[in-house]
Amino acid sequence: MPVPLTWLLAQEDLGLRAVSGDVEPVEIAWAHAIELEDPSPWLAGGELVLTTGIRLPRTIAEQTAYVERLHGVGVAALAFGVGLRYASIPRGVVERCAELGLPLVEVPLPTPFVAVAQRIAQRLADQDREALRRVVAFQQSVTRATLRDGAGGLVGGLSRELGCAVVLLDEHLHVVAASRGGAGLAPAAAAGRAAGPRPPPGAGGRPGGGGGARGGGPAPPVAR
Repeated sequence: MPVPLTWLLAQEDLGLRAVSGDVEPVEIAWAHAIELEDPSPWLAGGELVLTTGIRLPRTIAEQTAYVERLHGVGVAALAFGVGLRYASIPRGVVERCAELGLPLVEVPLPTPFVAVAQRIAQRLADQDREALRRVVAFQQSVTRATLRDGAGGLVGGLSRELGCAVVLLDEHLHVVAASRGGAGLAPAAAAGRAAGPRPPPGAGGRPGGGGGARGGGPAPPVAR
């Protein structure tokens, strides 16, 4: 589960400041510090790219091209560390980020990039643990409900967790149990089950082709 950029900006001890771009919908898959004029071959998209601009060219055109390369590979945002080579974020970077809608974040000199990367990594780990905890808790809850209330407890627990109606059919396509509103799903569910999976294109042969069975016999088996 990605980390919202708004959450990262809310970490006051990091001192990060949003410079441009709409940060509200942005989610970060990972943080990557890289000081190359063209880092795009080493990026997969979704990253928060951290740079101090050590290898960034001085001209507006080259700074614009740098931002365009990042945008082209789909990075989540650019975090620019000030106070080393540049006292403030270069104008070419600021302007092109604003034009492309690429979120731009200023990192103050006292904040090391490793602190930003570690905070994101820790948040990702925390979210994974919470997701696992919820899955285990849900499994235990549904198991208890099923042991206590049978099939009704099972569909009720699934319905509450998924936020939708649930219906359980037996092998004859008869309704075993249904949550509130689930009984209305039974005809469609039964029809879909009765129809079965559709064969892949060409699995049954082609009219007039050489791949189908002739004379009404069974079609040859299809390798999968």
